[in-house]
Amino acid sequence: MPSGLVTNRVLNFTLRPLTPLHVWSGRTLLMGLDVVRRGRNLCFVDIERLPPEIVHQLYSTPANQIPYVLEKYSAQLPCRLEVKSTGFLPPKAQILELNQYVVPGSTLKGYIRTTVLYLMLKAIGEKGLAEALRRGVNLDEEPKNVAQGLEAEFFRGPQPGGKGGFVDSFQSLLVSDPEVVVDPGCLVVSEIRVVELLGRELKRIASQYALLATCGELRYRVSVRAPDKSVVSNIARPVREHFKDIERLRVLEEVDLLKALRDFGCYILSKELERVKLFKDLAG
Repeated sequence: MPSGLVTNRVLNFTLRPLTPLHVWSGRTLLMGLDVVRRGRNLCFVDIERLPPEIVHQLYSTPANQIPYVLEKYSAQLPCRLEVKSTGFLPPKAQILELNQYVVPGSTLKGYIRTTVLYLMLKAIGEKGLAEALRRGVNLDEEPKNVAQGLEAEFFRGPQPGGKGGFVDSFQSLLVSDPEVVVDPGCLVVSEIRVVELLGRELKRIASQYALLATCGELRYRVSVRAPDKSVVSNIARPVREHFKDIERLRVLEEVDLLKALRDFGCYILSKELERVKLFKDLAG
């Protein structure tokens, strides 16, 4: 589409963690092998920079003895990262590695998608909301796919002409991975606990050690690139089949993203506070 028929709105977002934050990289590290103690800190071992003498020693060591060798040479091991630990870690504890971008652009884009869906559902009133949920939510699906029908109704449609595939409103949205401004002092290995809220009691059902970010900044570039209004108003009859697709691609042009994100974030936070205020163990 010619550049004169496209609008390009660019926003710069800065996110700052208010509570410990973790988005998993997909890699699990083993205490005593990938991570070793160095004084009061934890050293995330840089395997590619191990000194030759330590590599030679490891090659001649049985697998179950490698942690003892690494512990012996802990002061000489190169660290790709050295962070604090909030408490005791078992010798073979598994630690979830933090994503290199802390919160990657794809995660922020998914959050924006949820925000806009919330905004659109809120605008159709209680009756419309109930009907949309009946049509679009399938509780028989896996949790991550439960609301796919709902998203399809508001954001997605088949490409015209029977070409296959879909036109999605969020094709117009580009979110960069962030510039990460996080000092090593902002990173800590801690235990994440999963609890079930039962009446006024907390039941611990799982726990996992993870590398968390507790401060710093993540700076994103968010671009909304969509057809200009003139494309919709002057669309020629032969291409009327594209009208709905153009409108779909303009959805984000009609949204004040900053306000929407602020409203949705405050709504989620208020609901979470309502849930936890009844539990004295979560006070403060």
